[in-house]
Amino acid sequence: MTVRDMVAGVLVLVGSLAVLAAVPVIWAGQELRTEGYAETAGPLIKDPEIQAAIATRVTDDIRRQADLPKIVDGTVDALAGLGIPRSLVRRHLGSVLDPTEAALAALIEKDVRETLDSPVATQVWATALRDARNAIATGSPRNAPITVELTPLVEEAKRRLVDDGFDAVRDVRSPSLRFVVVESAPLAEAQRWYDVVAILGVILPVIAAGSFLVALAASPSRRTLLAVLAGTTVAMGVLVLGITMAREPTLASLAPDQRVLGEAAYDAFAASLRVLVWWVFGIALGLAFIVRSLPDRRDSRGGVRPAGWTSRIHDRV
Repeated sequence: MTVRDMVAGVLVLVGSLAVLAAVPVIWAGQELRTEGYAETAGPLIKDPEIQAAIATRVTDDIRRQADLPKIVDGTVDALAGLGIPRSLVRRHLGSVLDPTEAALAALIEKDVRETLDSPVATQVWATALRDARNAIATGSPRNAPITVELTPLVEEAKRRLVDDGFDAVRDVRSPSLRFVVVESAPLAEAQRWYDVVAILGVILPVIAAGSFLVALAASPSRRTLLAVLAGTTVAMGVLVLGITMAREPTLASLAPDQRVLGEAAYDAFAASLRVLVWWVFGIALGLAFIVRSLPDRRDSRGGVRPAGWTSRIHDRV
C-alpha cells in the first residue's frame, strides 16, 4: 500500500463520516424550510392514540361544563315538582337515570370522536404545526410551549351535540382549552440548533464531496471508488441503527402526558428520515455493484482497467 492509498483511505473515512452527519442535517433543514414538516406531522391528527388523548381532554371539558349529574338531578327535581317524592323517584327510576347519564356521556364521546375526524380538527392541527415551525425558525416565543387550541373542537362538538338533541350544552361556555404539542425545553433546544443546522447543511456535503473527490484524485483506482461507495452504504446502515436506538433515550425525558404524542411524532419523523437514508443506501449500493461488475480490459501498457465510463480509473490490484 502506497502513501497515496493511505491518504485516500483517510479521506474516504472522513467523507463517510461527513455523509453520516450530512444526511440527517439536510433532511432536517428540508423538513423545516419546506412543506415536508406539515406533510410528515399533519397525519398525526389521525393517529388513534393522539386522537384518544385529545378526545379525553375535550370530552372531559364538555362533561364538566355540562354537569351531567346536574342534568339527571334536574329530571328528578321535575318529577318531584309533580308531587312525587325524590326518594321514590330515585328508588324506582334509578335503573333508568344511571343509564341515562351513561348514554349522555357516550353521546358526547361519539360526537367528539366525529369532530376529530372533521375538517375543523385538521385546520386546528395545521395551525398548531405552523406555529411550531414558525417558533423554531424565528426563535419566538422563548421559554413557552407550543400548544393546540382545543376550543374550536369543543365548539364543533357542542354544535354536533345540539344537532343530536342535547340542548343542555348549547349555552355552555368553555374556558380556553389547550393541548401541549411541544414542551418549552425541547422547543428551546430546537431553536438553538436551527441556524446551526442551516450552516451544517451546506458545510457537511461540501466536506463529504471534497473528501471523496480528493481521495479519487490521490488514488484513482476502482478500489478507491468502491471504498467511497462502501463507506456511504455503511454510513447509512449506521444511521438507520442510530435512529432506532435513539428512540427510547429521546422519549425518556418526556412527561407521561406527552409520551403518546412524542412516540407518534418520533416514529413519523423517523420514518421520513429513513426514506431518505434508504434512497442514499440503495443508490450507493447499486453503483457499487455496477462498478464491481464492469469487465476489465488490457490497456496499451499491458495493465488492467475497467471498461466503460470508469475506464480512466485504474485498478492497480
